[in-house]
Amino acid sequence: MFGADARVVLQSWQRRFGAYVHSAWGGSLRMVVTRPPRTLVEARMVAREHFHFCRYDSQFHGLGGIGPYVDGLVENSWWDFWWD
Repeated sequence: MFGADARVVLQSWQRRFGAYVHSAWGGSLRMVVTRPPRTLVEARMVAREHFHFCRYDSQFHGLGGIGPYVDGLVENSWWDFWWD
């Protein structure tokens, strides 16, 4: 996802979660999240969005599936993405 498409997603996350870009470098993006998901149900929905935003992101590899990633989103103030 690039350009205008990414901007729409980032603006949506800013409105819904108070998420904003903290830093971007190379193939990485770090976001600060002021209103992260509070429940596993909310986190599961966010994880799906993260997967589609950064589909080939290595953050989903080696975690034993998406479950641990979902668990890690609850009350987490940082979202990290990277593209290999």
